Amino acid sequence: MKFSRMPVDRRRFVAMASGAAGAMAASPQARADPAPTAPSLDATHFGLRPGSPDDQSRALQRAIDEATRSRTPLALPAGVYRVGQINLAPGTCLAGARGATILALTQGPSLLAGVAADHVTLSGLVLDGGGLPLPKDRGLVHLESCQAVKIADCEIKHAGGNGLVGVQVAGEVSDTAFRDCAEAALHVLDAAGLLIARNRIAGAGNNGIQVWRSAAGDDGTIVVDNRIEDVDARAGGSGQNGNAINVFRAGNVIVRGNRIRNCAFSAVRGNAASNLHIEGNSASDTREVALYAEFGFEGAVIANNSVDGAAIGVSVTNFNEGGRLAVVHGNLIRNLLPVRPAGTDPADAAGVGISVEADTAVTGNVIENAFAAGIMLGWGRYLRCGRHRQRGAPGRCRHRRLGGARRRHRAHCRQRDLRDAARRHCRHGAFQSGHRGFGEGGRRAICAYHARGQPRALRPSLRHCSTAVHELAVGTFRQYRDAGIAAGQIRNGDQSANRQGARPESLGQFAVACRRGDRVSLLLHLLTAGIGTEQQLFGPELHSRYRRCCGPTASRVG
Repeated sequence: MKFSRMPVDRRRFVAMASGAAGAMAASPQARADPAPTAPSLDATHFGLRPGSPDDQSRALQRAIDEATRSRTPLALPAGVYRVGQINLAPGTCLAGARGATILALTQGPSLLAGVAADHVTLSGLVLDGGGLPLPKDRGLVHLESCQAVKIADCEIKHAGGNGLVGVQVAGEVSDTAFRDCAEAALHVLDAAGLLIARNRIAGAGNNGIQVWRSAAGDDGTIVVDNRIEDVDARAGGSGQNGNAINVFRAGNVIVRGNRIRNCAFSAVRGNAASNLHIEGNSASDTREVALYAEFGFEGAVIANNSVDGAAIGVSVTNFNEGGRLAVVHGNLIRNLLPVRPAGTDPADAAGVGISVEADTAVTGNVIENAFAAGIMLGWGRYLRCGRHRQRGAPGRCRHRRLGGARRRHRAHCRQRDLRDAARRHCRHGAFQSGHRGFGEGGRRAICAYHARGQPRALRPSLRHCSTAVHELAVGTFRQYRDAGIAAGQIRNGDQSANRQGARPESLGQFAVACRRGDRVSLLLHLLTAGIGTEQQLFGPELHSRYRRCCGPTASRVG
């Protein structure tokens, strides 16, 4: 018997193999048996009626107690159940038809609450607060001292306070939707390794996710892959509200891969949160600082984030209060706003891509459309001393503890600042060196242009170069408060006698000086704009030194 050989190419071989695999999968021997499901109790057996207008709190509580005693999940069929103040015991497992089983609040400080209730599981439930006001610091779901908690595939909406509150909890909150919560959508205090993942938050009155501790310490919460939108700041303040993710005193928290949009203040705000990681987040339309590490933290990594629309993209601040040690790397920041929201300090900067202070590495970032500055570095007490090594508390030079050396250190720093200020304000850039300190000798510290015997009428412009005059200006810091009053008059449009004849460009320069906090520039622009006389600004003693330094024609300038 002869057999004909059928040609087999690669395409035919793949088709034959796929057919064989399908046949094996369809055969009873090849098909794996489905995993057995855990038996559950039907809540309707305990008198619960879906859609009833009556309060069914007692029936639901009786069903939960019986299911917990028998260690059996309690199944709630689809429908609306009007209940309130339900207590969760250890081992409680409530399961509903996803999106169809609705528990509506009727009374009590919370809809569901548990204390020392370990291994609580909630899934497939819609928890509706109906906008009923909740007591302060309470949540529609409120858990305290609970371990191994799991809340998944639920929806928490219309909470008259916080959506979910967890105090000293561990476990996970995942794949849950939070909508229209009056306070924070999710607030956790003193957590221990909590996972907050893949949740959706749309509409929060004050904050989206709050990870707080009553005292600074290790927390370890991971906030990952959440979508947070439309966070308001109804309680006001200068930054404690209006944040998508707010980390306060909690150490070793990881905030990664979140999509954040439309926040009144910050996308991620770390306050005294050490070893905080903010990585790979996308933030747009945030109206203050998008990514923030502030106050007494030690260690922060802000890397590979994208920010589109904020007053400041990244801020690492408060070195003078212990905030130090940060890395800002690989962030894409663009479209910075020129103003901050209401409630913040008017003198705070805006339109800045990255603002950092001492002990911070800034590398590999891309910044576009920054209104004021791409990268802004701290100054004065917000940086380490440039000449002396520092020890002890950040921001404090060790020489400040050594009596006379403290005075010498201050004198050195003051002279350096005045010298730099003189260079900045000279319009010609050719600064003449070799001056003999300050006072009368400081008159020689002028630019080469002004040193070539210019006419006496130009001598008043020495104000922009002479370190002696800058010394006089720095010596009038005690009058800065009075100058601030004049600044307020300018900003408020007060048409006082002092403003008559002031040039608009001088007022614009003055406003820039106010925003930068440059006291030297402020006093000089006050003179130029005619806001007060020299004697009013400098005082009698300093005024006489000023006249001796700059000549009698100085009073005619401005």
